[in-house]
Amino acid sequence: MILPVVVSVAALLLLAGERRAAAWWSFAICVALGGTFFAKIVMIPCGPHFGIPVRSPSGHAAAAVGVFGGLCVLAVRLGMARVLAVTLGCGCAALAVAVGLSRVLLHKHNVPEVLMGGAIGLSAPMILFSVRRLYQEDPQIRMRWLAAAPLAVAVLFVGGQAGAEPKILRLAHFWADSLQVCQSRRAVHAGSHTAQLQLPEAGTSAEPALPFRLPG
Repeated sequence: MILPVVVSVAALLLLAGERRAAAWWSFAICVALGGTFFAKIVMIPCGPHFGIPVRSPSGHAAAAVGVFGGLCVLAVRLGMARVLAVTLGCGCAALAVAVGLSRVLLHKHNVPEVLMGGAIGLSAPMILFSVRRLYQEDPQIRMRWLAAAPLAVAVLFVGGQAGAEPKILRLAHFWADSLQVCQSRRAVHAGSHTAQLQLPEAGTSAEPALPFRLPG
C-alpha cells in the first residue's frame, strides 16, 4: 500500500515540472524500503545469532518515517516560513510515531523492531535533505504539487494489508536454508514451540484416561 503513495508524489512532481525532485524522491524511498527488506530477510533467520531482540524490523515504521519525513523535506525545501516548517515537521513526526506505536499496541512488533524500522526509514528524508539542488523550476510552479499531497498521503492508510510479510518470511528462510547459515539457533527456537506436540512413546496410549470403566 506504500507504492501508490510513492507513485502519486512522483507523478505530482513530474506534472509540476520537477523531474529532478521526482527522481530523488523515488530513489530515497527505494533506499529506505530496500534497506528494510534486506534487514528483514537477514534478521528473520539470523536474528537470534546477533543477540538482539529484533526478529523482523517494522516495515510500517520504516515506510511512515520515509514517506512522512520525505514529504516534510520536500515541503520545507520550497522555502516556506520557519514557523510553518517547524509545525509541519512536528506533524510529520507525530504521524510517524503514531504508526510505530500502533505496531507495538497491535503486537505486530516489539519496540526495538519499530525503532530499527524507523531508523532505516530515516534514510529517505536524509537523502532528500542532503541533495544540494533538489528543485529546478520557479517556486510558484513548484507549489502546485503540495495541494494534492494530503490526498497522496491518505492512500497510505487505504487498502488494508499488502500481504508481503509471509512472502518475505518464506524468502528469508529459503536463502538461509540454501546457504546453510543460521541453522542451530533456529532449530532450537523452533523446537521450543513444538516441544508440547511430541508423539507418545512406543507402547503408550495417546488416548486420555477416562474417569469411568467402559463396559466389556
